[in-house]
Amino acid sequence: MAEPVWVEQASGIVSWRAQSAEEFLLALRRSNTFWWEGDQIPWVFRGHRDESWELLPSAWRAGDQIIANSRLEAARRFERVNPQQRLHWAFGNHVTGQAFFGKDGADLGKRLTIESTAELLPVYDFLLTCDRLGLAAPISQLPPDPALSPNWLIGGSDPLVGDDFFRFSDIPHYISLAQHHGLPTRLLDWTHDPIKAAFFAAGEHLELQSPTDIAVWAIHRPRAMSVNGKPVVFPKLYDGGVEDGNNYEEICPAIEIVRTPMRENFFLAAQSGQFTSIRGSGLDFMHRGGSRPSLEMFVSESGIKEIVLRKMILDRSQVAELATMLAREEITRSQLMPTHDNVAADVKRLWRVRG
Repeated sequence: MAEPVWVEQASGIVSWRAQSAEEFLLALRRSNTFWWEGDQIPWVFRGHRDESWELLPSAWRAGDQIIANSRLEAARRFERVNPQQRLHWAFGNHVTGQAFFGKDGADLGKRLTIESTAELLPVYDFLLTCDRLGLAAPISQLPPDPALSPNWLIGGSDPLVGDDFFRFSDIPHYISLAQHHGLPTRLLDWTHDPIKAAFFAAGEHLELQSPTDIAVWAIHRPRAMSVNGKPVVFPKLYDGGVEDGNNYEEICPAIEIVRTPMRENFFLAAQSGQFTSIRGSGLDFMHRGGSRPSLEMFVSESGIKEIVLRKMILDRSQVAELATMLAREEITRSQLMPTHDNVAADVKRLWRVRG
């Protein structure tokens, strides 16, 4: 197939609208040369059942009830502990001086600790329960026991460091497993297989017409890793604790490509999956006055000249046909999330449309 004619939407982002389900599926063939560079395919893919949806992870979306309730608990803990906070950065055991984030910096630091703790509390409940029941989970050490550490916070005294989950060796493994079992996290799922991404956009509309246009996004991983947000400069901290006026280190929020082992996460293996998030997201949180960006916003604001994101759109009238084509190729929910319940759901769905 000839490469689609991409239309620029913003810095680093292009889009294309297919004219039919067949054209859409042809463009998503992994064998197409426009997905390849040499002997490597740098793109990974993500399907959206509504093309208007942002590339925003579930834990950062407004209105998630799990995160809202967890945030209330984290806020109660913060009020009980009332930790003294420093807005510094750390490199291993070395700690910088404090950065300045305006008159609201102290309040934003408190909010950041509450937000990042709220993301981990449901995940840690999930892991502790799995461990108690003897279910496999990638736990190198057990999370804090709520009975023994009822006021545990991440980043209580250092909110910027605590929020940067990807500085820790274990947290990415924890949240990736929780993500694939339906808990809200800061991860966005992607797949190496674009046809699987098409299923997640269209797979539930085998019987009914889709109420919305759908989309498959693609992200160029090497280029994404060069996308940076607004930098923060941290001053040097002398051994005696006295800061000088010279800039010590410039740190930028950046897109993180998150890869975790698949041996204890068979959904991840079945879906050929990996994730994206934002490293140093607490710095971005402070710059934005307490909000989190979508991935496309983060890319477009960087001003990058190369194409990082491609968006492929299909009209709602073509979605049922696409779902049928995918089912014929055995791209089904039970193939991507192999459980007895999903096999039964696929069988019931097929028999409902026969006749």
